[in-house]
Amino acid sequence: MYYLMRFAETVVPLIPSSFHDAIAQVLAILFYYLRIRQRMAVEKNLRHILHDRPVKEWMIKRLIWRTYRKFALCFLDTTRIPFFQNKDLDRIFEDQATENLQRALSYQRGAILISLHLGNWDLAGVLLGHLGFPIVAVTERLEERYLNFFKKRRERTGIETILTNETMKLIRALKKNKVVVLVADRDITGKGKVVSFFNGKRKIPLGPIKLARRFKVPVVFGYLPLHDTARYLGRIEPPVFLGEDLTENLKMMVGWFERVIRRYPDQWFVFEDEWIE
Repeated sequence: MYYLMRFAETVVPLIPSSFHDAIAQVLAILFYYLRIRQRMAVEKNLRHILHDRPVKEWMIKRLIWRTYRKFALCFLDTTRIPFFQNKDLDRIFEDQATENLQRALSYQRGAILISLHLGNWDLAGVLLGHLGFPIVAVTERLEERYLNFFKKRRERTGIETILTNETMKLIRALKKNKVVVLVADRDITGKGKVVSFFNGKRKIPLGPIKLARRFKVPVVFGYLPLHDTARYLGRIEPPVFLGEDLTENLKMMVGWFERVIRRYPDQWFVFEDEWIE
């Protein structure tokens, strides 16, 4: 996957955008047929998401294919991030984020933006930076070559990267009234809490909630899905201050995840089976 990302970052910007949909079709076919275990995980995700709807088998298969196709489109756009100009970002983006994020920062406490693996979360930070917001992306410790790949590309677009265990850097960023972005629908560290998720169970990290409660930081929920009227829709919900009840806070966050995933079931790009039987 690493070499595919490096190859795509070099080649895709040289190809006219009118060909990108065709390239995405080819990539989707490769992902679909070569990564069977991941395809089974996508199918399982969809069955949980759609458990309360009458869905036929052909519909599930179509949604799996659409998931791969949309993932390929987001992947291609992600490789182009260092080459986007302001006019490109304005053209592909419908902004429904600025007002609520400005409200969150008006408290002068920083803000925690909780997102999920839906749509193009890498491009989301770039678009927020383009709108003038000071963005800090929190990421798990990846293999060194992957970490350097993403870190260098983010820094080129003005995004600061902090690892999940770099707590003091996180605190300093909030004190400087920056937006700390946490993708929180997967428990990467293994220290999360098992919760009901659709009609199954998954582990969800507690870090974003604990951080927001400890420092009394406003929380906003945001996402960047592929959209109809523009290529992407940037959406951020109104800011909230979390209460002391950890269970209620977690329930609210999971409920938000479920609502957004139901709206875009073919854009929840989680290719690992993390359901707890």
